[in-house]
Amino acid sequence: MKLPVLKIVKLTLCDLWIHRLQWLKVILAPMLLIGVGECVSALTPWFLSEGMITTLFSLVTGLLDIVSILLLTTNIYRYALLKEGGNRWWEFRLNDRLIELLCYRFAYGLITFCAAIPIAIYFVPSVLGYFLPVTLQSMLKGAPWISTGPFEIGVKFLFIPGLFYLLLRLGLYSLFISIDVPQPFRSSWRLLKGNMGRFFCLSILLGSFLLLPYLLSMYANLALSNTATPLFSLLITLSSCVLETLFLALLLKGFSLVYQTLNEKKGGTKKALAPRAKKQKALPK
Repeated sequence: MKLPVLKIVKLTLCDLWIHRLQWLKVILAPMLLIGVGECVSALTPWFLSEGMITTLFSLVTGLLDIVSILLLTTNIYRYALLKEGGNRWWEFRLNDRLIELLCYRFAYGLITFCAAIPIAIYFVPSVLGYFLPVTLQSMLKGAPWISTGPFEIGVKFLFIPGLFYLLLRLGLYSLFISIDVPQPFRSSWRLLKGNMGRFFCLSILLGSFLLLPYLLSMYANLALSNTATPLFSLLITLSSCVLETLFLALLLKGFSLVYQTLNEKKGGTKKALAPRAKKQKALPK
């Protein structure tokens, strides 16, 4: 079945607008955690000089951001697909799924790193050129196996498209973890078979909204850099945080509709991609 890209975008926008109160309840708790971390990061340079304390603050806020985004991902997918949540303002699910998401995110990053090694080798002269001696720069830039020949063709036409293809094909692993489907990498690979082009277009359409918070904060910081105050930095950070969370919910809701659309039509994989039923203990006689 072909993925209806425009229909999914329309249904995503309509669902977020019609059930806006329930979606606000789903994303509120992780959004507040993300906001706290971003505000601490924005205000630290104003009140603390560089040193061990600022490094510690950076590590803590970075860890808080990762945990908050994973919690947000779980909340959104479970509400979008299982209608779990949306009835209270504080939704936290600190359970085994969080550990599994962390492990699979590390594995996803490791796969990305290994797949990007040939690309990194190709761009070594330009990336490290500022830190290498002039003689070594010229040797690297003049190396025939890097600058010309089959290696350059392979990097430009095989490794770079292949890396994007791999990341997209495995990109729904967090969805399957959130709804307790086993083997998330394999399930994501099987689900998107034959629809990678349309899934890429959908990701571009919905993911483009995520650029707006970054563009807003960048423009505000550049336009008012001379008159910036801690209160101004705080307001810009909070605004960007709210917009980023809303647009991330929009993106993940679209991915949920991708799962629903393809899983309903693929009869052969429907059982394999269905959420695992929780085992219930037998009641005593």
